[in-house]
Amino acid sequence: MKILLIGYGSIGKRHCRILKETYPGCEIDLVSKQSIPGYRVFNDMGSLNGISSYDYFVICSETHLHYEQLAWINSRVSGKKVLVEKALFHKWAPLEPINNLIYVGYEMRYGPVLQFLKKELADQKILFAGAYAGQYLPDWHPHADYRNSYSALKAKGGGVLLDLSHELDYLQWLAGVIVEVVAFNSRISALEIDTDDIVTGVAKTREGTVLNFTMDYISKVIKRQVLIHTEEYSYFCDLIDSDIVKGGKLEGQSVIRFEKTSPDEPYREMHRAILEKAGGDSCTFYEGMKILQVCETIRNSFVEGACHVQ
Repeated sequence: MKILLIGYGSIGKRHCRILKETYPGCEIDLVSKQSIPGYRVFNDMGSLNGISSYDYFVICSETHLHYEQLAWINSRVSGKKVLVEKALFHKWAPLEPINNLIYVGYEMRYGPVLQFLKKELADQKILFAGAYAGQYLPDWHPHADYRNSYSALKAKGGGVLLDLSHELDYLQWLAGVIVEVVAFNSRISALEIDTDDIVTGVAKTREGTVLNFTMDYISKVIKRQVLIHTEEYSYFCDLIDSDIVKGGKLEGQSVIRFEKTSPDEPYREMHRAILEKAGGDSCTFYEGMKILQVCETIRNSFVEGACHVQ
């Protein structure tokens, strides 16, 4: 198998290592400005030779580059498998026709808690689903200056709304497509960034499920939690500690604990699903576009100071 990996920052290095470990015989070429020993490296997309020889394309560059790079690949090859790191693009934009099997890197779907919930909730009516994700941005990469990260720079497609859009993805994956949303999205802290550091909102799905979500760069305690209410049960889930407190009308409460796995495992399972299982539970291009549509709606509907309570 021959793979082209575009972008070699921290997430690109991770994908490269995981693919090498999972498929030891694969051949990986890189598109990067860096000089990387042991790999054939192209400085830019235009210098690529024999693009049709690649079986799998992985785009893990800065978000604002995704659309141009995907469009370039999609116009030159057909029937290939392409993974674009989340978020799909930095803003909604049409891409037609779709000539390849395109997926978006929302690997959290492959974590043990969300995999359990997907199966557990399949035959239940979900009344409410809530999600919270928070971590202080300077702590994301302690040995780097957060002010220079793409997360801090609007021009590079950063900001918490896209950065932590995992929550919007798995809420829709579990509870259905969002059709109504109202949210607050802004920068409220003293972080030296020109992007948003919080988004909090409520939404409704096509099936009538009420959603609540908050994602931020300001929490000094790392948290990633999900709360689900159905007609029969409630589930309080910790995605970091990998456990669920389940409560039922008749059964009372019980705790379901999952074995903690390496943070690499969801990525590994996502690649395996795309390459070996017709995509599996991976986020499709169209699902990724729906997430962008929700993000655009949030951005366009929230104007700071526009709404006042008398």
